[in-house]
Amino acid sequence: MAKSLCDIPMTRAGNPIPGRFPYEPYDLWVQSYEFTVNLTGVFGLQCPVDESEATLCIAAHAVVAKVDEHGEIIQAETAWGKGVRFTNRGNWGMHFTYTVTCETGEMCYLNDNAETSWAYGTPFPGNSWAMYVVYTGGELTADLIRNQNYDVGDVYIMVDGGYLVVKIVLDEGYSISYYHTHVAASLSGIPQNRAGNPQIGLFEYHGNYSEITPSIELYLPLNAAEQSTGTLYVAIHMGVATYTCYG
Repeated sequence: MAKSLCDIPMTRAGNPIPGRFPYEPYDLWVQSYEFTVNLTGVFGLQCPVDESEATLCIAAHAVVAKVDEHGEIIQAETAWGKGVRFTNRGNWGMHFTYTVTCETGEMCYLNDNAETSWAYGTPFPGNSWAMYVVYTGGELTADLIRNQNYDVGDVYIMVDGGYLVVKIVLDEGYSISYYHTHVAASLSGIPQNRAGNPQIGLFEYHGNYSEITPSIELYLPLNAAEQSTGTLYVAIHMGVATYTCYG
C-alpha cells in the first residue's frame, strides 16, 4: 500500500517484490485474514481527506493452497488481488487503487480504561472501599461511584413481583464494561472473605459488554426468603469505562 505506484517495492524492470512488502503475516493457514492500517500514522491522512491525496495504490500478494479430503496440500499457487499488471513482461503481479473516504456523522469509540465502581451505600466490614445498599421498599436511588471518588451515574432499585429490578444509567461519556451483582436477605448472604471484603467472583449475577453501553436493566429473581423479608442487601460492582466521540 502506497501513495503512488513508484513507492511499491519493485525491481528495475518493474516487477513487484512481495518479500519487501511491509505487511507480511506468515503461516496463517486460514480462508480469510484481516489487518488494519492506520492511515493517519502511515500516510498522514486526516478527515476531511484532501482529494489530491485520497487515492492509494495497493498490491495484495498471497500463496493459496488446495487440499484434499484429508487436509493434505495437493496444489499451491501464487495469487494477486485483481487489478492492473505492473508490467506486461516479467511476472503477472497486479496492483489496484483505493480512494479513501471519511464516514459522515458522529463516531464513538470505547477507551480501554474501565475502573472499579460501586453503588454508593454502606462500606463492607473489610478494608476495601466496596459498598452495599440496604433496600427496604419502594424505589431506591443511589449514586454510582467510579474509582472511589467520582459520581458517574445513578442506580435505581425496586421490587417487581418476584424480581429485584436494578437499573443503572450512566452520565454521558461513560460506558458499562462489566458488572457483578448479588442480592441476599442478610449481609452474611453476600460472598465475603474472612476479612469482610466482598468476593465479586462469587456474586450470583454478572455480565460483560464489548460495545458502548450507557445503561442496563437487570431482573434478579428473588427466592422465598428474599421475597418474604422487608430488607434486602444488594451489592452492585461494575467496571465503568469512558468513550470518545468524533464528528
